[in-house]
Amino acid sequence: KGCWIDGMDPLAPRGRSIAPACAHLVRLESSARTVLIVEKETVFYRLLSEGVLERHRPLILVTAKGFPDLPTRYFLRRLREDCRSPTMLVLTDFDPHGLAIAATYAFGPGSGWEHEDVGLPDIVPIAIAPAVAEAEYGLARGET
Repeated sequence: KGCWIDGMDPLAPRGRSIAPACAHLVRLESSARTVLIVEKETVFYRLLSEGVLERHRPLILVTAKGFPDLPTRYFLRRLREDCRSPTMLVLTDFDPHGLAIAATYAFGPGSGWEHEDVGLPDIVPIAIAPAVAEAEYGLARGET
């Protein structure tokens, strides 16, 4: 038994939240070959409003709204295992905090308290300096 959740549901155009306890996931299915993980919620919504999903279909867009939590990392690990290892990109600021976020997605928090390996060592970091985001993409410093 299970529940089917459609991530492209037109009645939920801003996507679905990842459940805090997603160990109940039985199987994930997707035709997407690329997953874009975004550090900041404002950038996530900006990408949605710019039509990134329509222009780069099939694509999965994910944000943990800052530092990557365990449910998001578990979801991404299951996605990688169940969906033929899509390319996973993580878009962060090019600063110590953003690079720490990318490293946490790749290798975990390093605290050793987690009982399951949910690291994604093959993740590709894309780090953008705030000045570049402002000059090239018109994002104000508060949005980067």
